[in-house]
Amino acid sequence: MNKLFVTYILSFLVFINSANSQTNISVEGVIHADTISYGSQLYLDYWIVNKDTVPFSSEIDIRMGVASVGEPIQITVSLASLNASIAAGDSIPFNSILSVTPQLFQQSGDNLVVIWPSSAAPILADTSYTSIYIKETTAFIPDYDSLQGESSKITDLLGREYPSIHSIPNGAIFLKNGKRFIKIFR
Repeated sequence: MNKLFVTYILSFLVFINSANSQTNISVEGVIHADTISYGSQLYLDYWIVNKDTVPFSSEIDIRMGVASVGEPIQITVSLASLNASIAAGDSIPFNSILSVTPQLFQQSGDNLVVIWPSSAAPILADTSYTSIYIKETTAFIPDYDSLQGESSKITDLLGREYPSIHSIPNGAIFLKNGKRFIKIFR
């Protein structure tokens, strides 16, 4: 009975020690544009924070996932790698630049940017969720006369056809050869 009790106590101490060996690492202070369009650069500023009482010196990978609102994470990219020590209660600033492409942000509109740390060492990762709105791009053609000579139809979004680019009212969004344009002036 005494050996069983000692074995139980030793097992409990080993479990407590392994549970305490997980460091609490979080991503905080995420700053990025709230609205951006395809083809732009997304600048991310954030902090990696050691919320534990002991220093953390293992390698950390910073990962980002993008999800349309209500959808699972679709793409994961590695933003940065850190192979330095973070003192207890300390933080390290990071910044990353991503190209906003349809491959990364698969839908325009509301999306979630999810950033989390990962490590081979046991950590309790705290994840950051921020929202971003992806705008579809609209082409700007300064010389509307270049569209005039083409033989395909000019149609606005309501289905009205126009004989020339000059007959479209200012501010109207129109379609030409399957591309979307907006007439700003003229």
